[in-house]
Amino acid sequence: MRAMATSTPVKETAPVGAIDRYFKITERGSTIGQEIRGGLVTFFAMAYIVVLNPLIIGTVADSQGGFIGGDPACQSRGWRRPPPSWRAS
Repeated sequence: MRAMATSTPVKETAPVGAIDRYFKITERGSTIGQEIRGGLVTFFAMAYIVVLNPLIIGTVADSQGGFIGGDPACQSRGWRRPPPSWRAS
């Protein structure tokens, strides 16, 4: 039994504006609306990652037992972690 190849017909439409002509959106089988929705989804996904990553990384201890972003008490006050030479051995 042979598998039949199916393809969806491509609508031939003229470019709708300067942006469409420049990026060849309709020529590539998309619409400006689809591209805007895709851009918004990508933006919100990246914004979520930018907010979430510091929260995850800031709660993990490094090899010396300190936190990568500094001690949590210091972070909330805006203080920086002292260099290793300042710590008691």
